[in-house]
Amino acid sequence: MLRGKQIICIFFFTILIIGCGPSEQAIATMTASAWTPTPEPTATPTPVPVDLEVTLQDTEGNPIIYDVSLAVLETGEDPVTVNKSGKAAYSNLPDVNVTILAEAQGYLQKEESVNLDRGKNTVVIAMEEDPYQIVPSRACQPGQEIIWLEDFEDNMVQGWNNFSKPAFDFEEIDGRGTVLIANAENEPYIETEGDFADTVFHFDLLRDSGDLGVSIEYLNSSEEGYQAGFDGNGVNIAYLAGPESEGLKRPSIPLADGETWIKASIAFFENSYDLYVDDELIFGAIREDANTEGVLFIGIGGSGGTVAKFDNFILCGLTEPYQPLAVEE
Repeated sequence: MLRGKQIICIFFFTILIIGCGPSEQAIATMTASAWTPTPEPTATPTPVPVDLEVTLQDTEGNPIIYDVSLAVLETGEDPVTVNKSGKAAYSNLPDVNVTILAEAQGYLQKEESVNLDRGKNTVVIAMEEDPYQIVPSRACQPGQEIIWLEDFEDNMVQGWNNFSKPAFDFEEIDGRGTVLIANAENEPYIETEGDFADTVFHFDLLRDSGDLGVSIEYLNSSEEGYQAGFDGNGVNIAYLAGPESEGLKRPSIPLADGETWIKASIAFFENSYDLYVDDELIFGAIREDANTEGVLFIGIGGSGGTVAKFDNFILCGLTEPYQPLAVEE
């Protein structure tokens, strides 16, 4: 049993212990400090995207717009075309270092590696002419629209039916490039459909013997229309209309010698049909009921082993009668 002095000592000892502990204010401060939220991390800025505008032009600064294929290789996307100013735009490219591949009718392929900045970039690519291809800006006369052209440099005959080997093939000729060869032994032909009203069709032709015939026909669904047959006696021009077919004229042209190329131009404008050889008018006719839609047919015939060679098929739209450009002397 505790005595009085012992009880008093225990009481004062307990008070001493309590008095030596932290105050309520200190405890509150420590508790608040223990639950202070951790600061939010600072957000990383989004990188500025890499955008690019490419302009294609020739060495004189004129825009290149016809039959263009433009690709940024790092994107892995299909090639694109350009607008009327020769421009194409790319957004959010995967890298600042890219390779641009440009191809265009009439020009040498161009591959260019460029270093870009983040943000908007502009790159101008100047392309050099291919001496064997048709340059679109010179294919038709000023004011005439290019409808199609084919120089065979890609070893293709695009837009024409019935092309097959060995009846047709391709050959490389010094100073001219790739040409189309037709072997008369197989009596080959090619054809293309369309509306040829108000157009002029140009092509280059070489024949290796006088008895080789090259027939150029433009016929409607009733097989009515004009025919120009190039052979050793000149050009036999006729209008085909079944029993009413009639020969119209046989003007002379340079003889076939296997070396001399001629340029032929067949113009349809309104009701007129005009045939030019080497820019000289050799036949002209007006027929009120001439057809305007049909098939353009090129056929070859003659003795075995003879060939005809073609190059530079060009079709231009006309807004007025066709006239060759004057040659500057």
